[in-house]
Amino acid sequence: MATQFASIAPIPFPAPRSVRIAYSASPAAIAVRDKLVDLPEHKRDATLEELAVIALADEVVAQARDVLSPSMFEAFLGWAEAATLVETEHGRDDDAPNDKVDDLDTAFAAIKATRSVNHHDIGLKTYVSLIEHGDCPSFGPVAKTPAGYPGRQLGLIDDLLRMSPLLGPLNQLAETAWSFSPPAAFADNIGRAIAARFTAARSSGDAATSVAATNSAAHAGSQWDVLAAVYHAALAVENAYEQQFCLIDNALPVGLERSAAIDSVPVHHWAEIERLAQLRIDAEQKLLNCPSPTASAFALKVLVCRGGGREFNAIDELLEREAKRFADVDPAAAWSRGLATYEAALAAYDVHYRDVLLPADARYNEGTAQWPAGYDFAADPVAKAARDAVDYRDVEDHSNELVSAYVDAMRKLLMLPGRSVADLATKLEILKREEGSTLTDIDDIVGQLAADARAIAGGISASEVK
Repeated sequence: MATQFASIAPIPFPAPRSVRIAYSASPAAIAVRDKLVDLPEHKRDATLEELAVIALADEVVAQARDVLSPSMFEAFLGWAEAATLVETEHGRDDDAPNDKVDDLDTAFAAIKATRSVNHHDIGLKTYVSLIEHGDCPSFGPVAKTPAGYPGRQLGLIDDLLRMSPLLGPLNQLAETAWSFSPPAAFADNIGRAIAARFTAARSSGDAATSVAATNSAAHAGSQWDVLAAVYHAALAVENAYEQQFCLIDNALPVGLERSAAIDSVPVHHWAEIERLAQLRIDAEQKLLNCPSPTASAFALKVLVCRGGGREFNAIDELLEREAKRFADVDPAAAWSRGLATYEAALAAYDVHYRDVLLPADARYNEGTAQWPAGYDFAADPVAKAARDAVDYRDVEDHSNELVSAYVDAMRKLLMLPGRSVADLATKLEILKREEGSTLTDIDDIVGQLAADARAIAGGISASEVK
């Protein structure tokens, strides 16, 4: 049964004469009332089920905005809105009103006509195609694709949902909407709540702003300029607020005086500076993820990293790739060096493992075999001295360093553009041998493999794929 937050006022009902009913305006009740008033209208009057799909829909919009190319993002919003409304009135395409079906056909044609720029665009097109041609409900999920359909037989559906941060939540949104609906169609309130979020994203200017930043290298600067402007504005607002309300003298040593200065700032100012800092971090991250259109833009990225205290850290490989691009490094030479570095690092580890680590482990096991597992060496100086004599933790530490070196070389090699089928085969063999699915950046590596395959199939250099 749906639960609706409409009012916290007492509900009138007849009471026995011996019972007195009163509403207590407690601090908790007042706080709840005030929070409800502050909520946006589409959340304040929503049921729990509607709130659930609204949250998922907002997540889908956010992910789509981040990963899809601008033109594909606009086409996606149109398709999502139209497909949801068809699913609401009533179920599959052939049951819906003609005008809704026409809108969906137009939206599907828009996605078809939009050129894919990255692997997320291709993933979305594949997902929509599976829905459109797989006898699925208009908005999905693809989990309802018939068992005999080629996409399911090939395992394509599972691959799609894993490879993209957009398609998993999109499919989950459809599944959740159906869980709150009758079998034939989305419940009216559920379908319209979802469609309203896509409508809001289209009308808010998100799509128009994204399309203004186009996908080609010739227009990459406009996207960068927008993101850079947002970042600088967010940084300026954060700095101004901190200077006015949260400035603490850095000369104060850690101690009572500094703590008193921090405590003298009202809590709501600290909360606001945290909110502004998060906005700046979000803008910063989007800027760093945007390809640098010029060398000066790349220089700004470096300064942002250093100024943010990162000292490159998590994005050092991204910066390295961009630096090489502006330095005009020969792709063939880069691949040869990367492969040689990986092979040398792997060979160094293999030799160490065979000639040093294994013998050390054997000596340790032989030297400590006379004592049972869990033996208290600390209480037996003679046994402790015998164990320490064969201890090989320093060998293990060096082994770990060699592992890190060859894994790092492997990851860098896998992210280099492959120039031929032989290069692509080398990458796939490495991934299979090293169980590459466990790598933390496997999604980026798979994206590079896809770019390699497209470039090789098209007869162009993978380094030219944008």
